[in-house]
Amino acid sequence: MEAAKRNPFEALCEARYCWRLGCTTCGNWPLRYDLYRLILGHHPDDPDWKGEFRFVEAKTGKGTYREIVVQPERGKFPSNYPEYPRPRELSVNDQLKLQTVVKDIRISRLNMAEPRWLGYLGVALKWCKEVEEHNKVLTHVLVPQFAEILAATQPHAQQSFQHILDGHLTWQNLEGVESALLWGKIISQSAPR
Repeated sequence: MEAAKRNPFEALCEARYCWRLGCTTCGNWPLRYDLYRLILGHHPDDPDWKGEFRFVEAKTGKGTYREIVVQPERGKFPSNYPEYPRPRELSVNDQLKLQTVVKDIRISRLNMAEPRWLGYLGVALKWCKEVEEHNKVLTHVLVPQFAEILAATQPHAQQSFQHILDGHLTWQNLEGVESALLWGKIISQSAPR
């Protein structure tokens, strides 16, 4: 009998990806590709899930940059995966599948010390924006979790999230969450023990 797998998005959050939405180097291609693999039902804990990409730091006369290199044994998208769509082209059905994967996460299980997972969540929110505006699935699941985590160091956190609940969660809201998480971390570290 196979052991229960953890949430695939939580597993994906352990990897390192570029999550900057405006990145002109990679355009979040590795992250978006692996998010699409989640939509197709693949899981980062599966033995056949291999890191398709590696990052190489290169130094030039102008400084250091990171270059994405597709693994040599692959050379291109694996033949059993369809080419992933661009963000504007993600179908409503695929947006709903991505919501289903993300809605089952427990934020408290993610690494609060290094919240790059917020960036990954931002890319996912941007990718399923159309359906989230209508059904608010991620808003109703994730916003209370954010408020619960932040309540320990910021008692007013519940009220600060009310405006998001009145609308819907977007990638832009996550900057405020990140600031609150970092501010809470500073407060908890400076508190007398």
